Amino acid sequence: MKRTSIICALLSLTLAAFAAKTETITSPDGNIKMTVTAGKQLTLSVTRGEELILKDCP
Repeated sequence: MKRTSIICALLSLTLAAFAAKTETITSPDGNIKMTVTAGKQLTLSVTRGEELILKDCP
């Protein structure tokens, strides 16, 4: 039972390491938002208000 718990814990840590991580930065007035996603590729998206300026740009 203990061995199974250790294997499950290691598997979840490994899967979490490969998950895409996303960070969002917002301008002081909240009008411009930049989202950076680090997964297999590093991508960048930028919006101004409701207008999408860049979408998933590598």
